[in-house]
Amino acid sequence: MNQISITFPKKTKEKLYQNAQQKEITIAQYIRDLVDIGLRVEEMSAQKKIDGDKPEPLMAELDLFKNLLKKDLVSSYEMLYLVRHILTKMPEKTAGELDAFAEEARIRSRSFVDGLFDQMPR
Repeated sequence: MNQISITFPKKTKEKLYQNAQQKEITIAQYIRDLVDIGLRVEEMSAQKKIDGDKPEPLMAELDLFKNLLKKDLVSSYEMLYLVRHILTKMPEKTAGELDAFAEEARIRSRSFVDGLFDQMPR
């Protein structure tokens, strides 16, 4: 192992000795550990810059799950609106009116689910 001399201000030196004593290791080993941690952080930071903003695989799976959940919720709420309407007003409506209501149910259910998803944390 090569030796390097380094000086620290008095407060820093005292803190280094205290921390080393608490960990029950030598001051030299404590400083080597700190340097090692610093080098790893630096390498990770450089790697992150190289990788850029790649999406994390877990986030991609979460987005897929959210889309599946959203489709299911839209379908469920659309059915609820249709059932409510059919039970209350079916005898009075024509086929065209039922189709118009089905479209309205589709729009309202999507809007409701979009509102739910807008409130979810990202």
